[in-house]
Amino acid sequence: MTAATLPATPRTELGLTVLASGLGLGVLGDLLLRAPLGLNLAIWIGTLLVAGLWLAHRYRLPVSADFPWLLLSVFLCAIAFVRRDSPALHLIDFAALVGLLSLTALATQGGRIRLRGRARCWSRPRRSD
Repeated sequence: MTAATLPATPRTELGLTVLASGLGLGVLGDLLLRAPLGLNLAIWIGTLLVAGLWLAHRYRLPVSADFPWLLLSVFLCAIAFVRRDSPALHLIDFAALVGLLSLTALATQGGRIRLRGRARCWSRPRRSD
């Protein structure tokens, strides 16, 4: 008995590739992040960024011009965990890392990061009461 196979669309192929990448990153993260943070987190974030770059390049996903600079910033924040073992610095580095990863996710979807929100606030007309 043979199973019928459906033709794989590019969207299905992208979804399966993201699923496989996520599974691999999850296993690697489980192995690396059981030990204290530091170099292990930098290695895992670097692997996450390489996987994201490969997916964006392979499937020609629309990214903004800010994408390469955000990737560099995320990697530098991940390396900052290696610097010191202070809980306060880890908290600050982690907050910066989460913020930069969310901005990188927005840039991956083609969103423009520069002056986002700030220009809207300054150009909003003020009411005179």
